[in-house]
Amino acid sequence: MYKGRHYKRPLYGLQTGLCNGCNEHFRIQNLHMDHIVARARGGTDHDFNFQLLCGHCNSTKGTKTQAEFQAEMATRRNLAWMDAEG
Repeated sequence: MYKGRHYKRPLYGLQTGLCNGCNEHFRIQNLHMDHIVARARGGTDHDFNFQLLCGHCNSTKGTKTQAEFQAEMATRRNLAWMDAEG
């Protein structure tokens, strides 16, 4: 049985309302439960395998590992910074 929804409120407190991808603050109803290691990759429904992500970060992460996702986000931030510098 999927128990992730029971972890949302405690995670919200632990993450102080911040998305674990972009570090932006969101209200609890705007954050999505995410498996750090995707179930498609053998991840479990244990409390230590959950994090909260905003909708954009959750859809961007998909089944990537956390390291793959963070590397992609860093690349995106660098590209945005380079574009801004023109």
